[in-house]
Amino acid sequence: MLRQHNGLQETNKGETNMKTYTFWVTIQGKSPMKVAEDGRTASEAKSIVEARFPGARVMFAEGF
Repeated sequence: MLRQHNGLQETNKGETNMKTYTFWVTIQGKSPMKVAEDGRTASEAKSIVEARFPGARVMFAEGF
């Protein structure tokens, strides 16, 4: 059973229901790398990746 509170879905165990999203990250002058990040939405996960790699090009690869 899921409960929603403040935008988060919680299971009976009190855990949030996060998904893992994968992105291609390219830093200038380096090879692209695949980075996985958890988030409630793809845009939230992308924002986290962009914060981890400032100035890098970040492209969505997949979500599961």
